[in-house]
This record gives sequence, C-alpha cells and structure tokens, in this order.
Amino acid sequence: EVSNFCPWISFGKILWKKSIDGSIIGNVHQVDMLKNNKLQMAFVTENKLYIVDRNGNNLKGYPKTLSKKAIVGLSVFDYDKNKNYRFMIPTEDADILLLNMQGEVPNDWRFSGTENVTTPLQYFNIKGKDYLVTADKNKAIILNRRGETRVEPKGNTNGIKSEFFADVLGNQDRLIASGENGK
Repeated sequence: EVSNFCPWISFGKILWKKSIDGSIIGNVHQVDMLKNNKLQMAFVTENKLYIVDRNGNNLKGYPKTLSKKAIVGLSVFDYDKNKNYRFMIPTEDADILLLNMQGEVPNDWRFSGTENVTTPLQYFNIKGKDYLVTADKNKAIILNRRGETRVEPKGNTNGIKSEFFADVLGNQDRLIASGENGK
C-alpha cells in the first residue's frame, strides 16, 4: 500500500523512500525529461505533479502545485516522439488541466469543460489525426491536441468505464469502449 511515500523497489529491496503530499492518483509514468535516456517517474497526487529521478530526487522545478484538484490520474503523451511531453490531468471542477514540460498551460489549449471525467485520457493517432479520448459520466469525449472537440459521439455513450481501443482494420475507423454493464 502506498499512502504518503513512494518507494523505488528492486527485487524486493527498498532503494529509497520519499515523502509526498498525499496518495498517488492513477498510474506512475516513465518519462525522459532531460532527454538523456535516463528515466524519471511522473505521477500526481490530489494537489501536485511530481517528476522524480531514479534516486528519489525531485527534478528541478518539481513538484508543481496544481491549480485544481486531480481526480482520475495523470496521462502523459509525446505526440511527435521527440520527448516533448504533455501532462494531462482531469480535475474535480470538470476541467482537463494540460501542462507542458515546464509545468505551464500551453497557449493553444482550449478545452472548455465537461462533467467530471471518469477515465484517464488516452491518445491515438489515426491516419495522421490526433485523438485525445476520455469519458465523463454522460458521454465519450474526443478532442484534438488543442482541446477542441474532434468528434461528437452519436447515441448514448454514458457509463463508460473501460479504456478505449482503436479499431482501424475495418471499413470504418472507430473507437471502442465498454460501459458499466459490459456492453
């Protein structure tokens, strides 16, 4: 159980411990913020974005205090595979906070809000177009990389709890997820 510390464990041996502000929400992601092939760990608590090196030290400038409380967990994307990461954090006030590597909201991010998000964001690139996908309690949300609606789903998409999967093998590209009842 991880509550207020994050151990780096190697074959059952604790290498270090770190006090953090609350419990980790969602997954821990590996990033190469220094672009030197040495990985760091990125994660969020309710109030902070942490990036920690393999020795347990905070990366310079981190942790970043979030302007809003995280609710689902962190998603990390590298759109162009150049290690210019984007950190996406759904927040309790129906927003999706997007931070660049400096911990700032990019000028081109235009997301306008929704119900509270229930799934971490996922990224797909299908035929050269970006799709940022998540769901709130009422609908699937499909955005472009600027936070604008790319696709408005038709029909009832409420109750989505699973990850999305891209089906691009058929005649029509589609995103697939299941709801609370498994359909």
